[in-house]
Amino acid sequence: MKPHSDHTPNAWSTAVTPAPQHPPHSPRETTVNAPGAGLPRYPDFAEDLLDRAAFVETYWRMPGHLRAGMAGSAHASVQLLVREHAVGLRRIIESLQVWPGRGLVGDEACQAAVTIAVHSDHDPPLQRLSLRLLRTAVEQGEATAAQFAHLQDRFLLNALESQRYGTQFWYDPDSGLKPFLIGDPEGLDARRAEVGLRPHAEAFQRLRQYHEAPEPLPAPVPAYADGVAA
Repeated sequence: MKPHSDHTPNAWSTAVTPAPQHPPHSPRETTVNAPGAGLPRYPDFAEDLLDRAAFVETYWRMPGHLRAGMAGSAHASVQLLVREHAVGLRRIIESLQVWPGRGLVGDEACQAAVTIAVHSDHDPPLQRLSLRLLRTAVEQGEATAAQFAHLQDRFLLNALESQRYGTQFWYDPDSGLKPFLIGDPEGLDARRAEVGLRPHAEAFQRLRQYHEAPEPLPAPVPAYADGVAA
């Protein structure tokens, strides 16, 4: 079973709207890079990333007990979108030659790029490239260590290795939410603290409440227990 990434709840229809047509990737660069004012250097790329992530956000945010009951055709439709968005992310990366970080596309679009990369399980080379560029972005203050931890865990699991930070879970309809295998569990919370993540038990409890609730919880309840994942 693929790793589980989760946000906040929303309704989901089994009919998935066709993906919007995205503009050609010829970026419009602003003349002044002012991240403090919330102005991304590449607004076209920022808009593209936000649009792509938002288009399947409802699915990613869906509680596990609801997602498990979706029709197979709905899951398949989402996976087609995920593949398209991975192609879009790769084009942006190839154009910029660096990770689309805070100063280039803004905080929210940087997170959208991370989310797209995390869900690109079908494209290990893209996840590997993203991980390398994201590491550099973190060193330069263009992304967060928590974002890197999230993507690294996903990459390791897809490579059939144990995760380092315990950010990835899977949902079993019979037994509920479970974490994937974590390497060196004794040092887990120390590693999480180093990248700004809360203790694993706390994050796990918050996500269990969210994903195992018999009814969808109100939107303010955090499903991303650590900002990017739990």
